[in-house]
Amino acid sequence: LSNQVYTFDFKTKQWSIIQTNGVISPKNPSEELFPEPRSSCTATTWSDKLYIFGGYNISTSKYYNDLWSLDTSTYTWTLISPPSSTLKSSNPNSSSDSNPNQFPPPRKGHSLTLLPNDTLLLFGGYNPESGRLNDLWKFDLYSQTWTFLDPLLPIESGVFSSTLDKSDVPYLPASYESKPSKRTSHSATP
Repeated sequence: LSNQVYTFDFKTKQWSIIQTNGVISPKNPSEELFPEPRSSCTATTWSDKLYIFGGYNISTSKYYNDLWSLDTSTYTWTLISPPSSTLKSSNPNSSSDSNPNQFPPPRKGHSLTLLPNDTLLLFGGYNPESGRLNDLWKFDLYSQTWTFLDPLLPIESGVFSSTLDKSDVPYLPASYESKPSKRTSHSATP
């Protein structure tokens, strides 16, 4: 596993590794913080930032629920929402109110879609405590707060992806069921 960031040049058809900078640790000013190595996380872009959420480290068996941004002009990482070791995640059944201490549980294999109203939409995934997840969250990029959106849906399904149509309506197609449900290893695209 790695926490390196690659870019692809369509003209030269070559991959390159970007040298990134970490954010200064509040506990130790001589230390830079970076996202830990992981797989099965999601990434999307907004403005001049790359956002990554969640994922899994096979070496440590750790699931993540942290949200990081990479400034693509300075290549500097910033931790947006706390890592799973800092705060407990919210119970999705408890409240749909926005709360700065409320954020999604750790997961891998979820979707993260940028909506036109400068919001990230997070759906589904997997973690060992809950199994397949079917929760729906939004992250407001301006207020930098998570909000739980929808009660859990009652069915399970398989691999999943999401996208927006021309009128900016998000679609969450089920692989064989009539509505979105618990699933893992899916993708999202605007």
